[in-house]
Amino acid sequence: MNFNTFAKKSIVLLFGFLLSCDQDYNTLGADLVGDETFTFLAGEDKSSSITINDLDLGAVQSNNLSVNHLGLLKNDYFGETTASFVTQLQLATAAPVFGTGIEVDSVVLSVPYFSTKLSTDVNGKGTYRLDSIYTNTKDYYTDFKTDKLPAFNLEVFRNNFALNDYDINDITKNGKYYSDQESVLDVVVGEKLNNAANPNENTNFKPNQAEFEKPKVDDLTQKLLPIKDNPGNVGERFSPRIRLHLDKSHFENNIIKADSRYLTNNNAFVNYYKGLTFRVSRNEGTMMGLDFKKGDVTIYYKQDRTDNKGKEMKTFVLKMTGNNLNILKHNKSAIYASALSSNTPTDNLFLKGGQGSIAEIKIDQALIDDLKNKGALVNDASLYFTVDPNFVNSLSSSNKSFYYLNPMRLYLFNAEKTRSLLDYTNDITKLTNVPKKDKYVHGGILQKVNDKYMYRIRLTDHINQIINDKTGTYTNVKLGLAIAESIYITPEAQGLSAISALKNTTNILKSIPSTAVISPLGVVLGGMQGDNKVQFKISYTKRN
Repeated sequence: MNFNTFAKKSIVLLFGFLLSCDQDYNTLGADLVGDETFTFLAGEDKSSSITINDLDLGAVQSNNLSVNHLGLLKNDYFGETTASFVTQLQLATAAPVFGTGIEVDSVVLSVPYFSTKLSTDVNGKGTYRLDSIYTNTKDYYTDFKTDKLPAFNLEVFRNNFALNDYDINDITKNGKYYSDQESVLDVVVGEKLNNAANPNENTNFKPNQAEFEKPKVDDLTQKLLPIKDNPGNVGERFSPRIRLHLDKSHFENNIIKADSRYLTNNNAFVNYYKGLTFRVSRNEGTMMGLDFKKGDVTIYYKQDRTDNKGKEMKTFVLKMTGNNLNILKHNKSAIYASALSSNTPTDNLFLKGGQGSIAEIKIDQALIDDLKNKGALVNDASLYFTVDPNFVNSLSSSNKSFYYLNPMRLYLFNAEKTRSLLDYTNDITKLTNVPKKDKYVHGGILQKVNDKYMYRIRLTDHINQIINDKTGTYTNVKLGLAIAESIYITPEAQGLSAISALKNTTNILKSIPSTAVISPLGVVLGGMQGDNKVQFKISYTKRN
């Protein structure tokens, strides 16, 4: 092959790679993969110089995550995961002054979905697709119509558990709460709050992709104007969101009529009211990824006008920006439990987000010593992981639901210090508006290779850093392989907030990157043996 032909084909491959990238933080999986075919560079096979094993994480720190989940997801290989949520509420306006003659009109809880706007009609009404919706109803992925999703029972209660800012045993450390603290869900006060007559807001809930249209208010009557067949009466338009009407008397008695000392500031308010519990039941398999911190509870009320000329409409907002906790109950399948309890190499590795599992990887020190003795300059060192074909088939259907239920990225990290590798730090590659595929040279992105799905992760700089070190600073540490929701939810990008402690630590592993906790998905990879086993390839040049 002459150079020009090789260059042209390389450019085509790179261009195809760039076009395959997804479009925003939580866009759907199919945008990440497509049906492209890639060719990897060959290298010297050093697969016998690594050992890999599954590691059951147990309970993980899951308070104040950047994305939380609510619902239930089933998987034949992994079992069932049920996600519940607790959040403290905060005052949008401290020390409010309420007027006289107050009448609470309604109380509405609102949490936006991650969504993509597909089109806008002549009246300004948008059509949306919901993102970060995971379901066992594979037909949903044909056209993403939410009416295909199974309904479930959603309950909201006032929660009376204090999620402290700091560790009660050491106030110099932030408070830690874990994914298995189910007892927190039961610390509730009173009856269910989302008790509206409409069953779609409680016993028959399902996500809704419709845009929310907020009507204008008539200046004279203070009543909402009708918007059906009257698009001019739409005051504001909002992206799709959870909207639940909550019990009016509860918020009138506990907020509007509360002792003013409880509303002076957020410290006083949180100590008084605490927050809300969200939990689900009768769920056949729908999980929602949500940024609850963008949610709120709005109290709509009328009060006497100061000029004594009737009533005026007012609002009082409670934000969901306080401390929160995602509670994850995982019932493992028999095959998953067996894999995690095995002490011998198997044909598969099981990686699972949330309260799940990672893989521990150890590179044989003899290989490192050999490279040092040769004075090697490593040109490329890469790990290759193949998705088990049977797992692919279990998630697949005619509408390619595999693309949406399989994690699109894996993350390799220093398991002893919960830090990214040097390859991560050095990789400054970015794709405009596609952050999930930034740092694509370091890799870990799902790709289709010769009819198989694979992940390739480069650790070239990591290996060179070890073999060239003269001070003993950089050693051959154990590595961790985890599912990644975002390549930027890492210690290097977000500091300690991107690290989740383990409740039950091992001799080596004390914590994991939070990016692995906020993904509800799992993947089955080839292990240390079999046709789809892990490969470790190195290309290097000897120094003269």
